[in-house]
Amino acid sequence: MTVCNHNEIKKQWPVTIPSIVLLFLLCCYMISSALPRLIDGLVLQQPLIRIFPGLIMGPFFAALIFLITVIAALIYIPGGAKHLPKIERPLNILIFTNFLLMLMVIFFSSALLDYSMPKLGYVQCDILEGKPSIWFSDWIKNSEWCVKGKSPEWVFEQAGLPGSLAR
Repeated sequence: MTVCNHNEIKKQWPVTIPSIVLLFLLCCYMISSALPRLIDGLVLQQPLIRIFPGLIMGPFFAALIFLITVIAALIYIPGGAKHLPKIERPLNILIFTNFLLMLMVIFFSSALLDYSMPKLGYVQCDILEGKPSIWFSDWIKNSEWCVKGKSPEWVFEQAGLPGSLAR
């Protein structure tokens, strides 16, 4: 098994740095925008809630990216490599935590949503337009609003009509 030397690692920085920054920004978006919006939607009992189960991983993944950035910086600081053993245990814990969370999201998020969302009065609707990917699931308050080809905006319009159940 060969270990990369510092020169080989330095050659990868033009790709690595933008990738790390992009992943960190994505995590920050998840933590600061998407997660609070999901929580607000649940608290306010909005007529439509779009859930991405991977949101739970945002804070842990951001911490992992931050720690990897610190490790990369220590490699380049003269004498910084002597501090790497101190970071090894937290890094291993974060990697293990992220791996467990990923497994839980993959295997249990669907069952957890199928159990908890109906208790909150929601019905799953996978036929609305505008879903970013298969990893997202739409939950609506009124099953009559689950109409193929309609957008989330249409659901919110329906919820605003007189006699709506979602008021």
